[in-house]
Amino acid sequence: MQDKGIVSLDDLEKLRAELAGRKAECIKTANGNAKAVKDLKHYLDVYGQYKDVKQILVKYGGLEGKAKEKFYEKNAEASGQATAYRTGLKNMGGGKIAPKEWESQLDKLTSQTAKAKEDYANTIKDLETLADITEIATKLYSAKTKVAGQEKNQEQPQQKKKNEQTL
Repeated sequence: MQDKGIVSLDDLEKLRAELAGRKAECIKTANGNAKAVKDLKHYLDVYGQYKDVKQILVKYGGLEGKAKEKFYEKNAEASGQATAYRTGLKNMGGGKIAPKEWESQLDKLTSQTAKAKEDYANTIKDLETLADITEIATKLYSAKTKVAGQEKNQEQPQQKKKNEQTL
C-alpha cells in the first residue's frame, strides 16, 4: 500500500472517493449508451425491413407514363410501405439513411459499454478490497492508540515519583 502512496486512513478515504467516482462514471457511461444502442438497433431493424421493399421504389422511379401508373396500381401497398419506411428512416437518421454509420456507431457504443461494465466490475472488487483494508487499518490504528494510551498512563506515575523525589 505504501508503494501506492497510502500511509494513512485519510489516504484510504481519498482512494475510496476516487473509486466511487470511477464507479459512478462507469454507470453513467453504460446508462448513457443504453438508449443510443436501443435507438441504433431500432434504426437497423427498420432499415432491414426497408431494404426488402426498397427495390419497388427504385423500379418505380425508373418508369415513366402509363408504365409508372400501371406499376403503381399493381404495387401500391408495397410502394406505400417502402415510402413510409424511407420517410421514417430519414426522420430517425437526421435526414439521411446511413446504415453503415449506424452499424459503426453501434459497434463503438457496444464496445464502450462492455469496457464500462468491465471497469465497473473491477472497481467494485477494488472497493470491496479497500473496505477490508480500511477495516483492518482502523482496528490496527485503534489498537496502536490504545497501547500508546496505556504506555502514557504507566509513565505518569513514574514521572510523578521522580518529581516527588527531586523535591
